[in-house]
Amino acid sequence: MIGETFAKRRVGEVIDGRYELKRLLGTGMTGAVYEAHHKYTHQRVAVKVMHQQLLSDDNAVARFLREAKSVAKIGHPAIVEVLDAGETQDRMPYVCLELLHGRTMGRLLTESPRMPFDDVIAIGLDVLGGLAAAHSVGIVHRDMKPDNIFVLEDASGGSRVKILDFGVAKNLQSTGASGVLTKPGATIGTPSYMSPEQARAATIDERTDLWSTGALLFHAAAGRPPFAEASIPALLLKLVTSRPPSLAEVCPEAPAALVRAVDGALDPDLETRFQTADDMAAALRGR
Repeated sequence: MIGETFAKRRVGEVIDGRYELKRLLGTGMTGAVYEAHHKYTHQRVAVKVMHQQLLSDDNAVARFLREAKSVAKIGHPAIVEVLDAGETQDRMPYVCLELLHGRTMGRLLTESPRMPFDDVIAIGLDVLGGLAAAHSVGIVHRDMKPDNIFVLEDASGGSRVKILDFGVAKNLQSTGASGVLTKPGATIGTPSYMSPEQARAATIDERTDLWSTGALLFHAAAGRPPFAEASIPALLLKLVTSRPPSLAEVCPEAPAALVRAVDGALDPDLETRFQTADDMAAALRGR
């Protein structure tokens, strides 16, 4: 499968007559990301090309192209910037993004399972700022997880993170509450950070992103996600039948504001969970 995915993408290849691929940076659910140089401006960028095996799936193509529209619509410092979009010579959709320097939160947690509380809070506030902007234009990310949070090497006084991969985002304004670009009953998200309503394949809204943000902040502070089951079916069952432990139970030394923010985000009851990213951010600031 990997060979098929990358068979037509080679270092040195020029995409759409403009972007010369220099090296593979990583892969995601929907595509592979390469560092590239613009042929005429010599700007260094990141080019995400859709996986070849997804081309025959009309829904996958629609979601991939929607990523460019969704991210461009948001326009927030904590969300990766879309610079261009188009098709390769063999008609594979691609999105051109700003090139980032640093590491994903997922990589950082692999190197050190727990992060300093001050860093967890600062990252959380940046993420929630980006989510507030996305939610304000009706976009729900649906796959908030450490691998989709990029921690910049040099924030230069601005946001220290970029939210990545809006490939499975849902636009509530264009698709309605049911999300017509997703098959009925489909489960979208990453199990360890998935909300109970996602695990049930139920209708979702902005509060799903808040649950997932709470789960990734829990992991960063405690060294593990809220639920750690041996199999995905067991994890999904736990999500729909159990309340996560309080962060204070697993990490008693965590600051009170961080505990309140994480616990409030991980409330299984949608009506008593934080209703907005701004609400969660206020709790994280201790207000």
